Amino acid sequence: MINAHTIMRMLLILSLGITGGISQGQTLKRNCGTHDHMESLMKSYPTMRQAQRRISNHRTMVAKGDLNAINGKIIIPVVVHVVYNTPEQNLSEQQIYSQIKVLNQDYQRTNPDRFSTPEVFRSVASASNIEFKLATRDPDGNPTTGIVRTRTAKNAFYTSNNAIKFSNMGGSDTWPTDEYLNIWVGPLGLGVLGYAQFPGGPKETDGVVINYKAFGTMGTVQAPFTLGRTATHEVGHWLNLKHISGDGPCGVDDGVDDTPATDRQHYGCMEGYSSCGSLDMTSNFMDYSDDGCMNLFTKGQANRMRSLFAPGGFRHSILSSRGLQEVVPVATLESPKSVKIETVTDKSARISWEANSGVKAYLVRLRRSGNDRWISRQFNRNFVNAGKLRACSEYEVQIASIVGDDVSDFSTSRTFFTQGCLQNGTQDPMVNGPSNIKVSNMTPSSARLAWDDVNSATDYKVQYKIAGAKQVYSKKVKDPAIMLAQLKGGQRYLFRVRANEGEVNGAYSPVSNFTLPSTRQRANMRMAEPVEQRDTYIHAKPIPTQKKIEIELEVLEPQEVRVWVTDLTQKRIVMRKKIYQVSPHSSIVLDLKKYPRERYYIEVEEIGGFLHQLFVDLR
Repeated sequence: MINAHTIMRMLLILSLGITGGISQGQTLKRNCGTHDHMESLMKSYPTMRQAQRRISNHRTMVAKGDLNAINGKIIIPVVVHVVYNTPEQNLSEQQIYSQIKVLNQDYQRTNPDRFSTPEVFRSVASASNIEFKLATRDPDGNPTTGIVRTRTAKNAFYTSNNAIKFSNMGGSDTWPTDEYLNIWVGPLGLGVLGYAQFPGGPKETDGVVINYKAFGTMGTVQAPFTLGRTATHEVGHWLNLKHISGDGPCGVDDGVDDTPATDRQHYGCMEGYSSCGSLDMTSNFMDYSDDGCMNLFTKGQANRMRSLFAPGGFRHSILSSRGLQEVVPVATLESPKSVKIETVTDKSARISWEANSGVKAYLVRLRRSGNDRWISRQFNRNFVNAGKLRACSEYEVQIASIVGDDVSDFSTSRTFFTQGCLQNGTQDPMVNGPSNIKVSNMTPSSARLAWDDVNSATDYKVQYKIAGAKQVYSKKVKDPAIMLAQLKGGQRYLFRVRANEGEVNGAYSPVSNFTLPSTRQRANMRMAEPVEQRDTYIHAKPIPTQKKIEIELEVLEPQEVRVWVTDLTQKRIVMRKKIYQVSPHSSIVLDLKKYPRERYYIEVEEIGGFLHQLFVDLR
């Protein structure tokens, strides 16, 4: 005998039309295909009834009504399969994010409309403490957004064959259902808003299907299903919740004690409707009400859902899912590619390159063309703004990847030419510093500096300091020469010069040096050439038997220095830039026990920027 409930369902299907869809201008009504889908699965998979009984028996073993039966928050990795036939159906990421937000609000009872729950039901309304997150790791261990997009030739999908879940049928294949909640979104026929598979069914079809017109809170959604409650409802089925009517008349149970019996599904907003001797819970997410009239799960429903995740529960394995684990990419030890030189000025250039997978550090080396010595630096990013360059000069740059203590081969050289050339092709002293600097007339307490005159200069600024000291002295002069007095005999001095045009300051020349004679030396020592001389205040003492290098610094006061050690090719890094505190007559001991006995290149840099190079033989 056909009961009233079955007749009502038949009338509903007829009202939606056999060919599917809803005519333009007709109001949408909630049509959940889960019950019909469940009955079809029971026929196709007889073992599902046995699985359902096992799930029911397991649930009775979990403390009824006890939300702490499974402690803590349950976090479920989600993959959203967007299966689209038209561009409109290819939902935006924002629309997908809006649906995930609604699921988390509804299942944690932080939904803004929770205060609309009727007073009579507020005492049983409850959060389930279940959270949904888009997967960050796919089944193969690769990074993912948790969104899979598939173009289909099908105009619509139906509950009868689950075609949306199979790529060979125009859909998208399931991700492992023991690790992910699979949600398919696409065009559904026969006016169905969504359907889900109850726990216990075949793994290859486990998940939830939602009509693209009812997914999320923006974009393609159509009234009155614009608040994302279709997914809330269908995920409830995936978590073993039935419709509150139990899909039957009074006396048919939904398996939850604190949802009152009802004789029907409720459409639209039927708040205040009573049946089976009590007020119906029309605002429950597992009813057929419109989105704006749903706002609660009960304590009993929360416990029923959470019981699936208890040890031995059907969805317990999801708690061990790798779907939200961080993906650590395997580092690729190869030279970077696509090196680009951009924004070149007279003093600087931006250098960038394509980042290699898993590589967190790079070695960049730079030199002026024609110079044998590279300047090497390490960076934890795939770009660098190289500064303090010479104007009107050609530079060469190479880059290598660093993985642990290993360094890749350097990339192919890229060259660039800095700006700052005069029309005749010579270097502009305003942007490159005065040239042809000479030191003469040295005594134990003075020295004369002179350089080529800069036509446009109104004055010059000279900076000098004792090597190993912190204090820098500055002098301003009108003419391209200066006599430095009150110097200390026997000391090595570093200096540089710049030209100024009124308020405009030019660039400093490269650092040069001279060493004064002591009072015991002849006062008429030959002029020191303006080239780098051997350091007299820094010494390296190799200790081959211990694979150590002792560096002595004859600094005049406590200060910091940075030390960098590589092999002679400057490709294999032995010690990255490390800061040491040094004092007068102190030393730094570098322990190289992990490395072979060979020659090493060492840079010692004062904080003021004065750089000293050493080659030490540990063989």
